[in-house]
Amino acid sequence: MDGSDMNKDEELRLLYQVTVSDLASYKRQQWQVTNYGLLLYAAIISIQKLLGNIFPWEVFALIIAAIAICASSSLILIKLDKSIKGLRRGLTELRRHFTNEFRIAWEAGRPELNSSDDPDRKLDYTWFFCLILIIGLTAVIWLLIRLTCAYNYI
Repeated sequence: MDGSDMNKDEELRLLYQVTVSDLASYKRQQWQVTNYGLLLYAAIISIQKLLGNIFPWEVFALIIAAIAICASSSLILIKLDKSIKGLRRGLTELRRHFTNEFRIAWEAGRPELNSSDDPDRKLDYTWFFCLILIIGLTAVIWLLIRLTCAYNYI
């Protein structure tokens, strides 16, 4: 093996490691965005609960804040998903340059026709996270209205 083949192998290995690391980081960020969105929802309900009887415009402002949290979190999740899909395509292409033994091991002995390496067939949690945020938004709006009505009733 000459020096240029060694450099090519090292470059591929380095690129593979960086891409896998970035992929894991983006997936972790999706979970964090969702968790922080839900935490901010809890803060909004806590504000309403802590202050008690608040003015209708304040309830409206809290609802607008909850909508902004849902929209911005969903936008970030979708952008992260696009990056994840790009990284997965890159990993698939990188694996094509590896040895035949590596590809056979990667496929766990399955024929290439049944490849699990298709980036478009990978499990995608983005819409699940967005759905959680939308359900959370609905719960926040319902709780804000219910708490406001309860305080006005007393």
